[in-house]
Amino acid sequence: MIRSVLINLSFLVTCLCSGALIFRQRPKRRCISKQYPRFFACLFGAFTGISGVLLSYFTIPADGGGTFDFHCLFLILAGLSGNVLSVCVCATVQVLYHVAFSGAGPVLEAETGSILLTLLLSFLTGQTSLSFSRKWLLCTVLCIPVSLLEFVPTDHPLQLWLTFSAWLVPASALAYWLLSTRRKVNALLTKFRRESTRDYLTGLNNVRRFDEMFNAAVRIAGKRGENLSLLMCDIDYFKKINDRYGHRNGDAILTQFSRILQHDFPLSVISRNGGEEFTVLLRGFSEAEALAAAERLRAHVEQFPFLLTDGGQVHITISIGASSCSGSGGELLLERADTALYTAKRGGRNKVSAAYSGRRVPSFLQASGRDISAPAEEGKAMRL
Repeated sequence: MIRSVLINLSFLVTCLCSGALIFRQRPKRRCISKQYPRFFACLFGAFTGISGVLLSYFTIPADGGGTFDFHCLFLILAGLSGNVLSVCVCATVQVLYHVAFSGAGPVLEAETGSILLTLLLSFLTGQTSLSFSRKWLLCTVLCIPVSLLEFVPTDHPLQLWLTFSAWLVPASALAYWLLSTRRKVNALLTKFRRESTRDYLTGLNNVRRFDEMFNAAVRIAGKRGENLSLLMCDIDYFKKINDRYGHRNGDAILTQFSRILQHDFPLSVISRNGGEEFTVLLRGFSEAEALAAAERLRAHVEQFPFLLTDGGQVHITISIGASSCSGSGGELLLERADTALYTAKRGGRNKVSAAYSGRRVPSFLQASGRDISAPAEEGKAMRL
């Protein structure tokens, strides 16, 4: 019997580890009912059902006659981690297996009743606010009396049930340890993946994530012929701010400035590219729209009272370099925006400078009274 128990446990460990690889990116149970696609709900139900069938196929012969297995652990898993659809799929798979191999009779009725009752109790337990460890423990305890239904048609039901109960406890402990370890590893992977693409201070995209999203946006704009604009922002005299108020206040200003960017551009790709330099990627924005948005941002920052750690306030300004393209030419956006930013800082800071990719001049610039009879050449900056 020991050999058969080890084989059954080996299949249990193999199925749980395989499931951890398949479903490691799936949301937790409470998110499944609202966000989990039906396909993955069916896939999860089929996986737990087939895994239970696999354990049922490699049964464990008891010393006093009869057999048992640990398929109920996958019923518990389906009830705790699945939604109604996945639970129904799991029940269907397991019942069909017993119909095919057991045939009609009291044995099939007992096995079907045990499967459905275990799934129901596990699913109801999963709806509670208990921790996962307590849910698993409660389901294991409930599974012991429910499993007695399966052994009623056998010759020695009580002896077989006691043997099964004695082996179920360590098997359940092993399954819980694997599941809890998987959950911890997945949580760490999610955390590391998020931190690898986020700025630690502001929570914005870091330069690595910016490069990925910028290249993707350029490809999409080129294929669809869409407008694409880039704003490169730099806080003026930020080193003097750090020297005068300290790095803690400098970090506080960076954080507040990132919130302003998120407020003014809620649907855009905002990144902190390093130090006091930020970028805003504007999909679908023409040159005129991008410049108007940049000017609103500059005015917003100029008027905003930035709070210091001691309760004081300070006002800062920013310089912005803007570049735009329509369809092709997106590869040069970053270079043009950087050139425009340098022009804004060289021209006295607290300005918006633009590098045009075409000959059209925005109407609000024409009304500004500036000399625009000769627009800047492609890739060169023209200061507002």
